[in-house]
This record gives sequence, structure tokens and C-alpha cells, in this order.
Amino acid sequence: MDFFESYGIIRGTRRGDPPPPENQPFGAKGAEDMKFVFTDKKVNLPNAIHAYAEKKVGKLDRFFKEDATAAVTFSLEKERLNRVEITIRSNGTIFRVSESTSDMHASIDAAVTTLERQIRKNKTRLEKRLRQGAFERVLDLDELSSFAPDEPEEGEYRV
Repeated sequence: MDFFESYGIIRGTRRGDPPPPENQPFGAKGAEDMKFVFTDKKVNLPNAIHAYAEKKVGKLDRFFKEDATAAVTFSLEKERLNRVEITIRSNGTIFRVSESTSDMHASIDAAVTTLERQIRKNKTRLEKRLRQGAFERVLDLDELSSFAPDEPEEGEYRV
């Protein structure tokens, strides 16, 4: 029995909202297609941190058309720094970021912000490349043949 259930509280709902489905973890509204792999190195974290990371990284799922896999690694460094490494793989593209702060929640937020910036930058770069190809002039065979002279010029001989 959960802490909230013991007090009769339904988690993740506001007044009038239906409870989340049983197969969907709490806080993962945007993460229908994204798969998560959590790794804790040199630290034992509660599931609340994993749910928070899943909720934040799950919001990036809107950028991916196909299933994406997010590998989230939590670790503790020297001088009490909390490090979060997030790697997202989707359709042959890999986005990776690593952030360290004194708070694990702040590290997750900073990593998600950096990942979102990377994804947007890559998306605009691809759009610009596609737009540049759209404005190149393609010649038809009729236009190409009209530029070529029909008769040889002086000093040129046909073979």
C-alpha cells in the first residue's frame, strides 16, 4: 500500500480529472512511446527522483516521431555534486547531455533544458538544409537543349 493510498489520496489527479491508467507510471503523461533505463552509480535514490526524471524527460517525446529510448544515469561526484547523464536514442540519432549541480532535481532540470536546446538546434539545422535544396534550380531537358548550339562553331569539327 502506498503512502498516499493509506490516507485515501488519489495521486496525480485534480478535481474532476480521471486517475492515471494502471500501466502508466505517475507523472509520465508525455511518455507513451519513450522507454526509460535508469542507472544509479554510487548512490541509492528513491523512486520519486526516477518519476521526476521520467516526467521531465518524457516531455521531450513530442520531438520524436518514432519510439525513443532514454538512458538516465544518476551519480554522486566529489564535493557532493549530483550528476545526471541523459542519452536519448531515436531513429539513428543520439542526443547526450551531462549536468552537475548540488541538487538532483536541479541537475535533471538543467539536463532537460540543455537536451531541448540540442534537439531544437538539430531540428532547425535539418529544416534549413531541406529548405536550401528546395530553392536550387532544376533544368528540364528542353531548356538544356535550347542552350546548346545546333551547329558547330568555327574551329570545331564533328566526329
